[in-house]
Amino acid sequence: MDERDIADLAALHVSCLSDSVVAALGARYVRSFYRYVTRSDREISFVERNVAGRIVAAAVISLDPATLNRRLLFHTSLLLNLIVHPSHSLALVLARGGQSAHAALPEMILIYTSANERGHGRGSALIEQAERRLRQLNVPEYQVKTVADSSNPALAFYRNRNFTPSGMSFTLGRQFQVFTRRLDTERHVS
Repeated sequence: MDERDIADLAALHVSCLSDSVVAALGARYVRSFYRYVTRSDREISFVERNVAGRIVAAAVISLDPATLNRRLLFHTSLLLNLIVHPSHSLALVLARGGQSAHAALPEMILIYTSANERGHGRGSALIEQAERRLRQLNVPEYQVKTVADSSNPALAFYRNRNFTPSGMSFTLGRQFQVFTRRLDTERHVS
């Protein structure tokens, strides 16, 4: 990914996930975050592009979600942002709280699609890309968390794709539904 892609990812993130902790730290941090996760050997990034080649959907899987915030602290502008915006420190510390029984599983920490591309299969395509890569790595199962609110369309999105509800997580005063998905690693695709 080049710097234009990083800038596009950051802008799309802020547009789609404006209430996220990452977005709350500002545009400079969002770009720093994507620079890190697109180059990390413990995260895998996936994008969908439109016919003009612009990124319209993205997903990030962390193979080691339990250590992600610590790694972000040392490898991004996070520390500087927390010094400049100390009120965000507590939110970030709590953001990885509420670990579920599946805390050691890889986690799809982000998946989002631009508003004008929703409903066109972009999310499903990202999941297919992610699962193909996880199978290559012989990962048998992964998880995803989404806000447990009946108005959240992501709940139906995951259920319709045969993700299994596997518990709840509480973070920042919000309840999250944890879904897991087992992968058939015997169908290893190269």
